[in-house]
Amino acid sequence: MDPRIRSRDHRPGGSRAGRAARNSKAPLIFRSGVIQNSSRRADVRRYAQHQALKTPMPKIVSKLLSFAPLVLLAFPVTAQTLEELRARRTALERELAAVNEAISKRENEPSASAASKKTWYLGAFDFIIDSAGGVEPYIVFQNPNAATPIKYIDVRATIYNAVGDMVSSTIGGETTASLRFTGPLTNADGEKRADWGPAWYNASARCMKITAINVTFMNGKTAAFAGKNIKTALAPDLSNECKAQAR
Repeated sequence: MDPRIRSRDHRPGGSRAGRAARNSKAPLIFRSGVIQNSSRRADVRRYAQHQALKTPMPKIVSKLLSFAPLVLLAFPVTAQTLEELRARRTALERELAAVNEAISKRENEPSASAASKKTWYLGAFDFIIDSAGGVEPYIVFQNPNAATPIKYIDVRATIYNAVGDMVSSTIGGETTASLRFTGPLTNADGEKRADWGPAWYNASARCMKITAINVTFMNGKTAAFAGKNIKTALAPDLSNECKAQAR
C-alpha cells in the first residue's frame, strides 16, 4: 500500500486500540518537548501545565514576594484601647470647635469686595482764594448707585476762619453758598471733580463745611443728607469739621 495513503485504522488513535489508548490513564512520556499521542486534548493541557512548572518566576515578582514580610512589619495593625479612642475623639472635638470659631469670624468680617465698594457721593472738597479774596470751592463727586445715573447734586456749604468762627462774604453778606453739580453722572464714570467761581468773598476763610446734600436721580427719585446723616454721603476718611487751627 502506498505509504502516503493511510486508512482510518492506520491514523494514530484511529483504531480501536488507539481509542483505548486515548481513554487509558497510563502516564505520559515527554520526549524533547513532544507529547506521545498528541491528538489527546487533555494530554495537551497537562503538557502545558508541566511546561509552566518548569518556567522560572520573573525576577520582579520574586523580589516583591521576598519583601512582603517586611511590609507587614513596617505597617502593623494595632488595635486602639477605649481610652485612646476617647482621647482621640476629645482632640477632634477641640479641633472642630476651633474650625467653627474661625468660620464664624470670617463670616462676620466684611468681604474684600464689600470693603472696596464706595457708597459715598462726595470724596473730597476744598477751596482756593483768588487775588481778589474770592473763595472758589471744588468738590469731587461719584455715583455709588450702579443702576441709576445722577441728574443733579445740590450742596450747601459754609466757610470758617482760622479760629473756628463762621464768616460771611464781604460782598452780599452770605454765610451759606448753594453749589449745583449737573450730570448725568453714572457709576461707571468714577470720580468727577466740579469747580465753581467765587461763592464768597472773604480772604480770612480757612475751612469749608458741608451742611446739606441733595441728590436727584434721572428716574426722579431723590436722596437727602443733613446733620449727622451727612457723614453717610461723605468718604470715610473725609473730615467735615472746622475747628480752630493751631498756630
